[in-house]
Amino acid sequence: MPPFLSCRARLLVSNATATVQVDTNQDGSWDLGGTTALSMLLAAGEHGCSSAFLLPQSRGPGIDDFAIFDAVLTSTGTPQVGTTLTLNLQGNVPGTPYQAAAAFAAAPGIPVDTRSIPLAPDALTLLSLSLPSVFQGFSGFTNGIGSATARIALPAVPELVGVVFFTALVTLSGAAPSGIANISNDHRIAIVP
Repeated sequence: MPPFLSCRARLLVSNATATVQVDTNQDGSWDLGGTTALSMLLAAGEHGCSSAFLLPQSRGPGIDDFAIFDAVLTSTGTPQVGTTLTLNLQGNVPGTPYQAAAAFAAAPGIPVDTRSIPLAPDALTLLSLSLPSVFQGFSGFTNGIGSATARIALPAVPELVGVVFFTALVTLSGAAPSGIANISNDHRIAIVP
């Protein structure tokens, strides 16, 4: 693999699994990646991070745009038309309400106090909040270890192949700033045939 002068890399750690994603040309699509099992489980707390790595030729390596997520959103299954994709949240607060949503873009995000929910609200956001037959379990409560599961029932519509969208999830708490406790990473989904 050739070296990159700049790229965006993300490390997601949830329970005993670490996932690395690399966007080699910073177009929002994770081009490279891999998953590995860790030798121990993480304790409750911060679960993942994301950053952009810039390698200027004259100065050597540098890091920019570093963020830590206190909740991690991943998926299992293949996002194919006519199938159901499972979204997995690993948070750190058991029994707390959560809300997921989807959008066609992650940036610029929804500002919340000094933080940002990584979704750009659009028509898909409204659908994800109001169409429970497709966006299943997009609200509820985390379980006894702070995890939750939601599903997206992708309609069997061939025209959806190639559609790309993003999901994210927040946990809610009256004691948290702006009522939002945890904000997950954005999770990119590209529908395939």
